[in-house]
Amino acid sequence: MTPHYVTVYQISADQAHSSFADLVKIVPVVFGVVFLALSLIFFFGKMRLHWKQPHWLVPICLCTLGLLSLCILAPRSLRQDSDALLAYQNGSYQVIEGAVTDFDPMPYEGHKPECFSVQDKRFCYSDYAIDPGFRNTASHGGPIRSGLQVRIAYKPVTRRNLILRIEIAKDQIASLK
Repeated sequence: MTPHYVTVYQISADQAHSSFADLVKIVPVVFGVVFLALSLIFFFGKMRLHWKQPHWLVPICLCTLGLLSLCILAPRSLRQDSDALLAYQNGSYQVIEGAVTDFDPMPYEGHKPECFSVQDKRFCYSDYAIDPGFRNTASHGGPIRSGLQVRIAYKPVTRRNLILRIEIAKDQIASLK
């Protein structure tokens, strides 16, 4: 008999900046703006009068770093959440069902990701990661435990499986509390 499942996690649009760790995604934007501002200050400030000395390298380097951050790094970092949500909404994900095995919890202090397997698929995540998808470890109140019957919607991405939805067998929900 197929167990009835209860959804305990589902990726959503309001997840984009839901934790302090997610604020790291705006670091390239901040660096870009700061470096561009500094390059303008150096160029239009007193440094402009010393073109015979190599001071013009500072604003050029800062401007290059700023543009690199704003044009390449920031969009890539900010796009990850929307790509994951779009994959879930479009149904371009895979589903696996079974018992949680090889559960390796993350210690409360962090320092390593929490990992587990369902059938032949391995899932790893951390509360301290800035990636989209599920990342609530058991040491910080997350629902995953060894032996738990789950159904997981996931998307394979580079070197890992991104968890988009977790459902737990209804008869095992009481054991989580």
